[in-house]
Amino acid sequence: MVLALVIASAIFMEMLDSTVILTAMPHMARAFGTGPVAISLGVTAYMVAMAVSIPASGWAADRYGTRTVFIAAIATFVASSAACGLAQSLPQFVLMRVVQGLAAGMMSPVGRLAMLRLTARADLARAWNVLMMAGLFGAMSGPPVGGFVTTYLSWRWIFLLNVPVGLAGIVAVRRLFPELRGEHRAGFDWPGFALNGVALGGLLYGLQTLGEGSGTRVVSAVCALVGGVTAVFAVRHLRRASRPLISLEAFGVPSFANTCWSSFAFRLSIFGPMFVLPLLMQIGLGLSPFATGLFLLAHAAADMVAKTFAVQSLRRFGFRTLLIWTALAYAGYVAGVALLPPGAPLAWLAALLAFGGMMRSLQMGAVQTLQVAEVPQAQMTGAATVSAVLFPVGQALGVALGALLLNLLLARHGTAVPSIADFRWTLAALVIPALLSLRWHLALHPRAGAEVSGHGRA
Repeated sequence: MVLALVIASAIFMEMLDSTVILTAMPHMARAFGTGPVAISLGVTAYMVAMAVSIPASGWAADRYGTRTVFIAAIATFVASSAACGLAQSLPQFVLMRVVQGLAAGMMSPVGRLAMLRLTARADLARAWNVLMMAGLFGAMSGPPVGGFVTTYLSWRWIFLLNVPVGLAGIVAVRRLFPELRGEHRAGFDWPGFALNGVALGGLLYGLQTLGEGSGTRVVSAVCALVGGVTAVFAVRHLRRASRPLISLEAFGVPSFANTCWSSFAFRLSIFGPMFVLPLLMQIGLGLSPFATGLFLLAHAAADMVAKTFAVQSLRRFGFRTLLIWTALAYAGYVAGVALLPPGAPLAWLAALLAFGGMMRSLQMGAVQTLQVAEVPQAQMTGAATVSAVLFPVGQALGVALGALLLNLLLARHGTAVPSIADFRWTLAALVIPALLSLRWHLALHPRAGAEVSGHGRA
């Protein structure tokens, strides 16, 4: 419990910064003299940088110790957060978000790795659930905090909030966090690191900018193509290298491989709408940033409430059944928001957001627990690293996909501001990834993860 709360101080800052600017995007766009959709580059840059640095976190923790890496990452995160608040242009802001993301990629993976090494398998579901509940406070706080600060102060103060939180986190880590080191401190896999960075950066930047205008489409397409080709070589390298940056041995465990692909698809339907909805509420419905944040609070609060009965739900239904039905329900939520009739009471929207938050919570909590439920201890570091990488990649791709769909619609109309119809079509398209995740859920064995879930136990 104590270790989970210490790790949560870092996850709080990560999740706060991944969601806090969503309600501030229109104001930030005016400050930087650009369109609101272009601010999504700041979200994507943060997540891409996080995904690039996460694979190095396991090696750094084994080499230098978990406490040392944790403190250095928090200090860098705090400094770059202050720099984001002082940025005078979009390029400056994006550059500082990259530094922020690189630091973030070294924080929570190291904490999760320490928790996995110190937690018994039978207690994993409960410990993981406690950690997720604590971390969700950051996500829940992000939209209303960002909206309040943007409405009544300035969006720049959003990033200064990380300074006191980060300093408190450093004090807690120095006192409570264990200094764990790996037994084998191999040399750093620079080829794997470079291939991973080029693949992720090229793919995500290319998709992010593909629909922004005819002058950038060729460059964007080339970046995406280079990223895709490099990804093939990166996977090939990781499979053949004697000491790879990321071990892929855990993919030999069926439940791990299955949940990796299903969660990747499902995250596109999580983070795509999370990018589109704040724009819809402010541009389409005329809500203030603070009011938008309060509506998104219903989504995040319901997510946290669902965590209180997640363990009981797993015990009653098992992983396979729970994953199938929550994926269908969440797809229905996104479709419901897309089909919400014009002039519908805002209470309908709040109810849909709360329902979607609960289904998202049960789905992702079950997936993240099952991912490591049957992985041998010897493969745990590689499994934890892969799982940690998939989160920011899925978030960045979801945001990039939402931005791409909106940009393509804007390019078709020749306008700079999306209409309500544009938002509806984008949300409708974002239902598809959630439905695609069913392909892997249905392939799960009915008894998958039963040792952890307790399903069927007398």
